[in-house]
Amino acid sequence: MIDTCLAMQILLSNLAAMVAPGEAQKTRGKEVRYRLFLASALCLSLSMPAGAEGVNPTKTEINAWVGADANEDGVLTENEFPRFIDAMAAAGQSTAVTVRFFGAYGIAFSVADDNGDGRVTPEELRSADDTYREEEQR
Repeated sequence: MIDTCLAMQILLSNLAAMVAPGEAQKTRGKEVRYRLFLASALCLSLSMPAGAEGVNPTKTEINAWVGADANEDGVLTENEFPRFIDAMAAAGQSTAVTVRFFGAYGIAFSVADDNGDGRVTPEELRSADDTYREEEQR
């Protein structure tokens, strides 16, 4: 299953790269990035062990992610991260509201960047948010 997912992501990445960055192609480019994000989330969900939860992004999360991912590489850098948080906070997502209220973008990014590579994937972000919510309920 993971090989199939990798092949799908490579194919969609190549499609995304073929979209010209001109004004006329902005809508098409967002559609391709949206599909790439969905494919990544679906592959993660399918590759998880039975009983484990995948990313399962909402439309709001996808739109916020695609809007924040300025270089269109499917991950968020520390410079892109605040835009995602602001969009999610505007939509009422509780963790994002807290991060924005305290201006704790850098701290939140560091927590979400689980492997420390300077980029946050959808999987890392979901894991960090789930952990935060669990700790908040204690």
